[in-house]
Amino acid sequence: MKKILILAISIISITGLNAQWAQLSLGTGADFQDICVSLTDNNYIFVAGGDKMYKSTDEGDSWTEMTQSFTTTLWGITFPTNNIGFVCSNDGYVLKTTDGGNSWSVSLQISSGGFDRVSFKDANNGIASGYGIYTTSDGGANWTKTHDEGYWGLDYAEGDVYYANSMVKIVKTLDNGTTWTVLKNDYAALYATVSFYDDTHGLAGDAGKVWLTDNSGLTWTEYTSPGYGINRAAARLDYDTCFMSGEDGLIYKTTDHGDNWTLDGDFNGYLLRDMTINSNNTSLFACGFQGIVVRKAYAEPEPNPEITVDPIELVFDSIPANDTTAMSLTVTNTGGQTLVVDSIVSDNEYFWTLQGPFNLTADQSISFDVYFSPGKGGEASGLLHIYNNTTFTSNKTVPMSGYGNETVGIINKKESSDITIYPNPASGLIYIKIDEGVGDDFNIGVFNTAGKLIINAHRSPNAGEVSFDASNFDEGLYFVAIFNKNRKYVSKVIIKH
Repeated sequence: MKKILILAISIISITGLNAQWAQLSLGTGADFQDICVSLTDNNYIFVAGGDKMYKSTDEGDSWTEMTQSFTTTLWGITFPTNNIGFVCSNDGYVLKTTDGGNSWSVSLQISSGGFDRVSFKDANNGIASGYGIYTTSDGGANWTKTHDEGYWGLDYAEGDVYYANSMVKIVKTLDNGTTWTVLKNDYAALYATVSFYDDTHGLAGDAGKVWLTDNSGLTWTEYTSPGYGINRAAARLDYDTCFMSGEDGLIYKTTDHGDNWTLDGDFNGYLLRDMTINSNNTSLFACGFQGIVVRKAYAEPEPNPEITVDPIELVFDSIPANDTTAMSLTVTNTGGQTLVVDSIVSDNEYFWTLQGPFNLTADQSISFDVYFSPGKGGEASGLLHIYNNTTFTSNKTVPMSGYGNETVGIINKKESSDITIYPNPASGLIYIKIDEGVGDDFNIGVFNTAGKLIINAHRSPNAGEVSFDASNFDEGLYFVAIFNKNRKYVSKVIIKH
């Protein structure tokens, strides 16, 4: 019969250093080893260690003891859903529940040795590490041993990627634990934990050291830890922000990628063993010996930059072949950090834009024209690829379609007689004559059909005739854009050698 504990939060210190850290009262002196948040609901928190397991359904405000009938010492715990969970023990068990911890059954038992950590990325796929590494893809019904060596730390990163650590090694899998690659092997080390916030950026806790990687563990940078002893509890939240604690019960924080660490929480006298954060980065939890569970209300970071486009598809009206029409496209950065658009490239030469690289700050938008110039009659379609420089945001694609009528347009159509481009086709020098009537200073841009800027120049109306050398250009179609704040003129030029 499980015991229901309706307990208020006991805050050890509410001023100064621990103003954002609260020690939660569970009414036990158990030596907790691991704490996790449900992958489907941030309100569900689970903690295990010794012969005790507890869960909270209100983000730690109150706790329920979960019981199991096996005489075993618990270490790791994971809940891929609110009801489906796994715990492992150093006596060789992996136990499973499907009813939120009311009852448990044996999922895996080994004859010798035990397990330190268990981690599931969903209800079916998981890994148990300890005296060897075991994997399952059917919710624990069957397990396969994939590694003989022992690993006491385990962290799911992203996709099919997990990281694990022993005292002297850090290893990685890209296929849900089937194969493992050694990233670090240092017999002078004492690695106690690994923590990754995606498949690329992570940290490892060592004795008096913290190691950070930003390239999936290929290289690591050492930082001196301000804490005492082994750094067992650690969490990397984003590129710059990490929390770390261990044997001394002091929690340290860096906000500059490990260069400087400040004391963030003081629970001296407790040995903290594990740390985790919920999926939206609003609450950070740590657990340890003597029944300690602490929580930090952590401000949600600015959202990662994200590209949105309007409209999401460009459908052009029918126009004569070799004529040109345009539609406006608006690109917005909906995140809280600056985003750089490196290039905008069309995969069909009939669609193109004159817009080059640009920066977008948080919530900033930019609008520009996308052109359709069908080279022949019939339907045309393609994708406009918007490439950006951030690892957090996927590149955006915009579907495009249009129809070219059989009526042939003029390949070098001009809006007025005050701008002349000749010769066309050309093989060497190309001349641009601009009358003073165009008004303000103007820009000249020459682009290839992939949208790459080949030539960029700034001229005044009284500059007379301007020329550029196309003798080194590849043969094909190019676009010449001449524009200022009052006018925009676009012409197509063919290069033939």
